[in-house]
Amino acid sequence: MATILIVDDRPVNRQFLATLLGYTGHKIVEAADGVEALEVVRRERPDLAIVDIVMPNMDGIEFVRELRRIEAEEDPAVIFYTASYRASEAHRIAATVGVEHVLQKPARPEEILDIVCKLLRDDANPALKVLHMADGPGREASTPVAITQPLLRSEYLNTRMAALIELNYEMTAVSDAELLLRLACGGARRIIDADLAAIGTVDQADRQLTHYVVSTASDVARSETQPVDPCAGVLGELLESGAPCRYNSAGSVTRPLLPEHGDYHAFLGVPLRTPVQSHGWMYFVKASEGAGFSLDDERLGATIASHVTVIFENVLLVQQLKTTTEELRCSNENLLRYTSTVSHDIRSPLRTLSMLSTMVERSAGDGLGAVPRDYLATMRKRIARMQRMVDDLLEYARIGERRLHRETVDVGVLLDDIISMYSAPDSFTIVTPDNAPVLTTYRAPLDLVLRNLVGNAVKHRKRNDGCIDVTVRDSDGYTEFAVVDDGPGIAPRYHDQIFREFETLDSKDATDSNGLGLAMVKKTVEVFGGEVGVDSREGEGARFWFTWPKAANES
Repeated sequence: MATILIVDDRPVNRQFLATLLGYTGHKIVEAADGVEALEVVRRERPDLAIVDIVMPNMDGIEFVRELRRIEAEEDPAVIFYTASYRASEAHRIAATVGVEHVLQKPARPEEILDIVCKLLRDDANPALKVLHMADGPGREASTPVAITQPLLRSEYLNTRMAALIELNYEMTAVSDAELLLRLACGGARRIIDADLAAIGTVDQADRQLTHYVVSTASDVARSETQPVDPCAGVLGELLESGAPCRYNSAGSVTRPLLPEHGDYHAFLGVPLRTPVQSHGWMYFVKASEGAGFSLDDERLGATIASHVTVIFENVLLVQQLKTTTEELRCSNENLLRYTSTVSHDIRSPLRTLSMLSTMVERSAGDGLGAVPRDYLATMRKRIARMQRMVDDLLEYARIGERRLHRETVDVGVLLDDIISMYSAPDSFTIVTPDNAPVLTTYRAPLDLVLRNLVGNAVKHRKRNDGCIDVTVRDSDGYTEFAVVDDGPGIAPRYHDQIFREFETLDSKDATDSNGLGLAMVKKTVEVFGGEVGVDSREGEGARFWFTWPKAANES
């Protein structure tokens, strides 16, 4: 009696192999990864190891290297059992560590028994009497000495489902539609145990193929450029009916399939569709005379197709989102360049006008009357406001476009710097918190928001006395700032309006505001994931507040 070690991180795979190989009469031991398997090797000294390649902690490749090192004299046989690699790739990887035998999940029970008994030189084992499973036309059912067909069928279905789960894991990690279909085509062919599989996606507008991928047992899945009518024959039936079709005699199939498919004796087709849209089809071919597809194959094929369809739709949506995002990025860059150019072109004549008005006033001297002098002063005031508007427009357009770096920001020092910019009478008080926090965040945007809110509170006071209170407090997931004043207040009906671009409550001549300050505050706060608002009533002062997410504060 030999000892067989099964190494696989998925319990269902170990259970299938342990149940199947248990009927050979050999001792079966198991491990969930390479590390655990090495402990079993030291204890049990196995004659054969069946090993998955991709596992946590220690994969199959590293396990075999360690096995060769600690069992150099015994040199137990190794079989790689994998669903993560295509046949050619799996054999190439196996060759790097001297493993000659590779089984693709899901392997048929007779295939597993044959190679295991061959490596153990146990060709007379009774379990080898089971060479076929009675699950399709043309297959003979044989009753083994110790193995029942229902049990083997159940175990085989379990391992196929495990392979489907692994295929789903692999497909969800792919973000390219073509690569997804190649992966799905090769994996589905192995799970269904077909000689050939193909996937075609169809543009519903012009009824032409957008992708066509073929996988055979002899090579990896590949994209095809040969013409095939995706809506003719049995392929058209799949698109129209939206239901699987299965033929176990070649004469029942209305072609076309590509000529290179050659003669085939069984066909299984399943649609790629959701309840609202058809994307194409997937089909499988068996070439061996007498071979066929079972009802289990049809159900499993339909399950695979539904999974592929959902993931394919998600990949298309992600690709569309990436395209749209890139187009938007390019559009924003073009807009910013245009804004910068226009800003420069406007600034130049504005500076010239301001300079000329000053020169006119100086040249006229005392000969210039009071009224013309007032006109020139008003003109310079309007020019200065226009220059500020141009600067603010450019600043507004750049919000969210700059590459910023987090830095340590002492909020108390930042507020002191902002307050020092404004000249207020001694009777006017600005209060800042004594325990202002030190944040690791983006200084420039936080400075912009606080500078505008404090500046507004100072600018819009109607008397020389008063108080502005700046508060900072820790909130759930946020740092909350507030600027509270005892000024004229704002009627609730204007609370939304004041955050819009170019909106002011006072007339343009009564204030030097251009209506962009609070719009910049709102856009900046929202770009960094926070919220902004105002609590106020007319004649009762105002409380402007905003939240700054802690995620933006963490380094």
